[in-house]
Amino acid sequence: MRLWQHIFEINPQEGPLAIQAKAEEAGVDILLGNDAAAQASIDRLIADFNDHPILPQTLFRIGEEYYNKASQMEKEGLKTESENCLQNAVTVWGKIIPLESHTIYSAHVYYFSATCYRRLGQHEKAINYYQAVVDKWPKYEYAWLALLRTVHTYESLKMSGAMPEAEANSKIQSVYERILAEYPESSAANETHRWFSSLDRRLNSRTNEGERE
Repeated sequence: MRLWQHIFEINPQEGPLAIQAKAEEAGVDILLGNDAAAQASIDRLIADFNDHPILPQTLFRIGEEYYNKASQMEKEGLKTESENCLQNAVTVWGKIIPLESHTIYSAHVYYFSATCYRRLGQHEKAINYYQAVVDKWPKYEYAWLALLRTVHTYESLKMSGAMPEAEANSKIQSVYERILAEYPESSAANETHRWFSSLDRRLNSRTNEGERE
């Protein structure tokens, strides 16, 4: 008998232990690839514990199961399976948003959903979610990193040809300027300074070439 089954028999409807038990049930289904069963467990969890304060945390951890499985699938070369897990993670995390709007788990949802979208190649969605993190939760621990990931996503759009170079560079510069203005002590500031130094060198080089002509 699994732990979650034992807890259901002892205490089927009450408290954190029951929530954790149902979460474990969903986690087992995720590991086994039983996504329909996992979704059913998640829906029951929300229905039974909709107002419980640890429900957002619990749902986030279930989403992490999918996220971690996606990374493992990617390492094994299972691209389609990895992408399905990333999408499932986003779906689970999205269920947190209606439950709360002002706690750390909402910020987590947006940040890690953006990361999933970036890995899925859905760059515009990733950018929107990263920017929402900074706009809604500017003091979030990964807000500065959300801006930096936005830069990297614009770089991907530029390299793929999906966004014109001039447009991408303009957007990248705007994001870097925001990093310096709002997060000057962050690790992202170092990369920002290097980027502006490189920009200055490129501009000076073009100026010198123009003078020689």
